[in-house]
Amino acid sequence: MSEEKTNQSGVKDFLLGAFVGGLVGSVVAMLYAPKSGKELREDINTQLNQAVEKTDQLKNTVVQKGTEIMDYANEKRTQLTQSVKDQTKELVEKVQSFTKESEQSAEDVLKDAQKAIHDLSEEIEKKLEELKEQ
Repeated sequence: MSEEKTNQSGVKDFLLGAFVGGLVGSVVAMLYAPKSGKELREDINTQLNQAVEKTDQLKNTVVQKGTEIMDYANEKRTQLTQSVKDQTKELVEKVQSFTKESEQSAEDVLKDAQKAIHDLSEEIEKKLEELKEQ
């Protein structure tokens, strides 16, 4: 928001400077021209009208280009936001899938370990019984 105000302020300052510069240049040129008062006033009026027209054209061009740039930036922001959302969703799905697979693998390993411990304890008990019998 403040960046937009700064841009608008810069455009206004530029347009004001262009207008004032054109006006001052026109007045100085007219003052040094060897013409009568009526001709001088007509020339100043003509130059002033031309400066106003050029300033209006420049303002319209700046506003149009600013709008185009803002639209382009908004479009790119929307595309980037959607891309990040899509990639985040894909990453979450992969993590969830990996977590489910890991949980299943861990359960299988735990079951295998419990079975191995059970088998080993039975074998130890058998060996102890055999030792007692000897």
